Amino acid sequence: MENNVVIPNKFKTFLSKLGKSGIWAISLLFTILISSLFASLIQSDWGKVEVSTVVFNARDDQKVTYDLYKPKKVTEDEKAPLLIVIPGFQRSRETQGHLALEFARRGYVVIYIDPYSQGDSTSSRGLQGSAIATVEGYGSFDLINYIYDNPEVYPYVDKTRIGVTGHSAGGNDYSAVINKTSGFDKEEKVRAFKTQVANLILKFRKDHPNAHIMWTMTAGSLNGNAASQVIAQFSESDQQYLHVVVIEDVGSNGDLAGANNHASYTTHQRSAQTLVNELKKYL
Repeated sequence: MENNVVIPNKFKTFLSKLGKSGIWAISLLFTILISSLFASLIQSDWGKVEVSTVVFNARDDQKVTYDLYKPKKVTEDEKAPLLIVIPGFQRSRETQGHLALEFARRGYVVIYIDPYSQGDSTSSRGLQGSAIATVEGYGSFDLINYIYDNPEVYPYVDKTRIGVTGHSAGGNDYSAVINKTSGFDKEEKVRAFKTQVANLILKFRKDHPNAHIMWTMTAGSLNGNAASQVIAQFSESDQQYLHVVVIEDVGSNGDLAGANNHASYTTHQRSAQTLVNELKKYL
């Protein structure tokens, strides 16, 4: 017995009017809608994390725009730590939204800001130059004070546990202020960094004993040299899986510096080739 699919005449007429291009257009639109829904579910950890955009009024009529990631399981009775994330120079909050989501998936409330003059935040009107970072924290200082000083603001946050992390300029500028105000000296900072490097490598070696670990650093880097010293103390059996790769620093080989004193395109090209050559040894 043959199974025949009967297509109503009205539908046939509709398809014939659309033509192939119309059918393709509708199919692609449907695909976009389904993909957007799927992406939205991923970005909210399948509905377990609420994501909202907030505009905060800071000093001098300035505005800081940020995304708030709140795990649904967090309540006033079950408070969670707050993590403020600051992107790097000329970067908006969307560039590293995946970091905010990963922290939120692990139970943190996360605020990911657009620094002043980046993304949807306004420019800094009261200060110029590096003071925008060191005095205003790109807008994060006022926001943190506001959250900490007002119990009714985000009452599900444990105000005794507020942390800050940042990428590139977002991290450097904030750590400079924290180090200055906390009295955290350079030697203590290096010791703490070495301890965390050792813990990270031990964790990787335990979970993936046959994996090769490449620590990449620029020539003369303080953190890179500290990490190299830690790696050199591991046993010979571990050393065969641990590799330090040194890439060129800004202005190496007479190259001009790039934007904001970053490495230039040419320097990046040579550094990329260095990494490729190193990877070929183990892959």
